[in-house]
Amino acid sequence: MKSSFLKFAIVLAVAATSAFRAEAAGLFLPPSAEARELTALAPFPAVEEEVLGERMSQPVGVMAPGDVGFSEDFWKGYDRGNLLAALDGVKRLPPSPSLVAIMRNALLMTSPLPEGWGPDDADIHLARTRALMRAGMLKDASRLAQAWPTVPAREDFARTLAEAMFLAGDNDAACLGVRSLQNAFSGPFWFKAQAACQFLSGETQAGLLSLDMLREREMAEDASFLKIAEAMVVGNRPDIAITAPDALLFAMMRIGGFPLPETATKGNPVLTAVFALAEGTAPQFRLKAGMEAASVEIIDGKTLMGILEAVPFDAREIKNAFDVADGGIYGIRLVALVHQALLFQPRTGKDDAKRVALIGKALAAAPVLTGGVADVFRHMIAPLPPDASPQIAVDAAALFYLAGDDEMAGTWRDAALRSSDAGVVATAHRLWPFAVLAGHADMGGLSVWMAEQGREGDGAGLGVIRGLAVLSAMGFEVSPETFEAWAQDESGQVRNPALVAALEQAADEGQQGRSLMLASKLLSAGVQQAPVDSLRAVLKALRELKMEDAARALAREAIVSAL
Repeated sequence: MKSSFLKFAIVLAVAATSAFRAEAAGLFLPPSAEARELTALAPFPAVEEEVLGERMSQPVGVMAPGDVGFSEDFWKGYDRGNLLAALDGVKRLPPSPSLVAIMRNALLMTSPLPEGWGPDDADIHLARTRALMRAGMLKDASRLAQAWPTVPAREDFARTLAEAMFLAGDNDAACLGVRSLQNAFSGPFWFKAQAACQFLSGETQAGLLSLDMLREREMAEDASFLKIAEAMVVGNRPDIAITAPDALLFAMMRIGGFPLPETATKGNPVLTAVFALAEGTAPQFRLKAGMEAASVEIIDGKTLMGILEAVPFDAREIKNAFDVADGGIYGIRLVALVHQALLFQPRTGKDDAKRVALIGKALAAAPVLTGGVADVFRHMIAPLPPDASPQIAVDAAALFYLAGDDEMAGTWRDAALRSSDAGVVATAHRLWPFAVLAGHADMGGLSVWMAEQGREGDGAGLGVIRGLAVLSAMGFEVSPETFEAWAQDESGQVRNPALVAALEQAADEGQQGRSLMLASKLLSAGVQQAPVDSLRAVLKALRELKMEDAARALAREAIVSAL
């Protein structure tokens, strides 16, 4: 039996992208209800002049460091200039759900910034927001934008914060800020933003006046925006093409109720996120974008479930899904069909065998089983009895181990090991590294695991050395002789000893933020593809820095390539 373990490997580098070349921008808006609850911000004040070196009385963000396992002095080791440079250097995030989630928390939290001279708080807040935007984490960028407690007079700041909210679809919040800055700035961006907000609030005549001012410019960059606005007035559908992220273009299409045109995202995480979040996107295209974005935690499993539920099927397809669903016919849509069938047909217990078979088909149809995609499958599998579901027991155990739900994972692993199918039992032995990390097995199972890996043939060696390296870095004893026996299988790996040395020094000095930034560089190809020495260095550094949750999440993701 061959499990679908390859699907747990990241094969979609959604986070890889050409540079997100939005002009410097941003806008402060009054905080959302969520942001107010999280940060207890002051009421929306009047426009204030920003000066170099200005400091906020309280750190700005949407979560406390302690809530995500980080220290209060997270940015220790940076001065303000170096921190700004490090944030600006986050051009992309590795295709790793675990590392993306860790970096998201680092960018969103309220850790105090370095003392001393240098860039002011607004500059650093701007850099954090832009880093989230470049990574495609648009909802998070919008949350951070709305957390800023003053209205900056700087146009670059104002525009970036506005774009963050418009890109995330938070049009109401964005327009509150646009109106508060109505006379502060001029230029085409603000004319278009004002027009969009006027149409949003039903002020059609005022919106048309703003459009007249745009037409007078006769600039090609305004053509698509004007087409959408004109279509809203006459009631037809605009014919436009999207080649790059444009916050106001997307906002106008949402306001007009127009579907976003299908566009090749070319790995651009911003476009991928926009299409995944836009309810007006064609369902099949949105499903593809949603699966890509969720696989690396750009969107979460709950958001992906909403996308799956919006894929149209007729009632007979859902009713008959248990008998006729076929991945060869439906392709990736099968995941949506199975999700809907399980959701809308209550479980009776008598139909568990059919449910298991249906989930098995969906597992085979899914391009990857990571991030939010894995969340969806865990939700499908959770109600089923493990002993009655041997066909999916190994995949189920791996899914729950990845999520850190060790109790559920152990139950499914035990069921696989008890199976009467020898193929299921043999495949279950490959879960041994997960079981060791979870405390469900000891190092005595090493020989059985290595024997099972040896049966996989060419390519198994690198998985073995990676698995051994992870266990060693997480504090389990692996003999040097065992490493040496497999060391030759790591030939061809590109190493970066200078970065490894810098990471070790940062960890020795207790610098969590700096260590995480270096780890992101070392693991830029993904946790499962990174050189083994880089992976070991990162895991050891995180544990030394008492970032145990982060280390465990990365270790489990890395183990997948050893299965």
